[in-house]
Amino acid sequence: MDGLLIDSEPLWQEAEITVFKSVGVMLSREHCRETMGLRLDEVVSHWYGRFPWRGASLEAVEEKILALVGRLILERGKPMPGVKEVVDLLRAANYELAVASSSPMGLIVASLEKFGLIEYFSVLHSAEAAGAQVIAVHDAANAHDSGFAKADVVLSSLTDFSLELVR
Repeated sequence: MDGLLIDSEPLWQEAEITVFKSVGVMLSREHCRETMGLRLDEVVSHWYGRFPWRGASLEAVEEKILALVGRLILERGKPMPGVKEVVDLLRAANYELAVASSSPMGLIVASLEKFGLIEYFSVLHSAEAAGAQVIAVHDAANAHDSGFAKADVVLSSLTDFSLELVR
């Protein structure tokens, strides 16, 4: 979902920078890119391991980040180019659609509802989706990430999507 349906990375970075600052950990956007793609609990554990703080628990920091990201998605979240067109194309061809994301379920639902797409997805799955055919979409900054080798198809944008890719 993140980076494919919604450009949430800047929103995640903003929330992480703000919340970690509140516990005395000064992160930059570059720092945030180090943990991009990790689950939130892994991000918080990573930064606690590098810059242990006192006071707020790891769980409390996770909750604050999640709450702020949710607010930012509702305020400023926008669908990525081609999302609505691809969803319409797949639905017209009678494909069943699912979202698999490492984001928490609440953010998946909030994003899809904000974009008016929730009713088009029959399955929503957070954290893992074993055995699914995967079409990955990378951005220029992570085009050579070895993690994309696991995908069945890799695109540079949803605008490169066609039905032939899933047939």
